[in-house]
Amino acid sequence: MCTGSSAGLAEGALQERHSLPSVRSLGVPRTLTLAYDSTTADVRPIIGLDSTLLQRAAVPEEFSITLEVGNVIQGATVFYNSSPLPENADSISRLVAQFDASALPTGRYTYSTDVFSRYASSRIGTTVSNKVVVVNRRQSLVGAGWGFAGLQRLYTQPDGGAMIEDGTGGALVFDASAQGSFSTTANMNSRRGDNPFAAPLPDGGLAFGD
Repeated sequence: MCTGSSAGLAEGALQERHSLPSVRSLGVPRTLTLAYDSTTADVRPIIGLDSTLLQRAAVPEEFSITLEVGNVIQGATVFYNSSPLPENADSISRLVAQFDASALPTGRYTYSTDVFSRYASSRIGTTVSNKVVVVNRRQSLVGAGWGFAGLQRLYTQPDGGAMIEDGTGGALVFDASAQGSFSTTANMNSRRGDNPFAAPLPDGGLAFGD
């Protein structure tokens, strides 16, 4: 495994890898690699939505997004100035919301977002729900955000599913199936959301999430 620093562009994560001196066991060299991911030390996941405004829809003054996790509103509503969007073409706007998950244990959580197109005297919107993966290593025995690459941990979920943290800050997500078995999610290596989705807005737009 490579050592050194890298950046996760999706969440702005700083990632570090440091290989420790190897030892021989049963005639095989074995090396432990320390792995750091800043998003598992400063646990504030980012939820992203792509809002598509179709040409036939009037351009709103603003978009807004309100995030709720575990039936608790997370922070203030975020507003985006949408007035520069073109009137004569389809457009896509990236809307994001971030929340503080430092008190949540590692696991998968249901969230909902209220997305609105806001006009001078009215607003039109929809609620979009999905799940987000939280990997919290603030209390790691080797330091906040640190773990050993390849040293996996299994977390059972309240909905009967399971999640495996891979030691680097990534997560593999499994849904419960019949007779005690598990099946992988459509996109199981994700800390932002399990599946891409599209939700129609009443004004003719679409909200896409991941």
